[in-house]
Amino acid sequence: MPSTLLERNRGIARRAGDLSAAAGRIRGILAAGKREQLLAGVDAAGMPFAPLSPATLRRPRANPTPLVPDGPNSGLIAGYVVEATAEPGRIAVSAGWPGRGYVRYLRSGTRRMPARDPGGFRPADTDACRAAIRGHVMGGRDGG
Repeated sequence: MPSTLLERNRGIARRAGDLSAAAGRIRGILAAGKREQLLAGVDAAGMPFAPLSPATLRRPRANPTPLVPDGPNSGLIAGYVVEATAEPGRIAVSAGWPGRGYVRYLRSGTRRMPARDPGGFRPADTDACRAAIRGHVMGGRDGG
């Protein structure tokens, strides 16, 4: 426990400058959130995806939710990659589906398929990321 306010503030400044310990937690929060989102069949704002056509539902599927026919083993869940890179005083985040070009058709839709955008981050997940960073900076806690 720091004995003076100056020591406490120096600790906060040091932890704020090096967020590498929080980067792994951020990756985990965002990956788990995307998994929950897709399994629930909603977009990042919480709006349900357009329902599947009757012809699609006649095919064998482990999960009737749009975009994840094999449930947790579906390509959009298994292929989702989150990168969280700690830089001085910040964490840079990028996420997506490398090597899965068909995602662009999910985002925009086609003549025969309505748009079902799987991208973005849920507000609850971004709030959890902020809490994880705040916990790390303010006392070395993980915030989650």
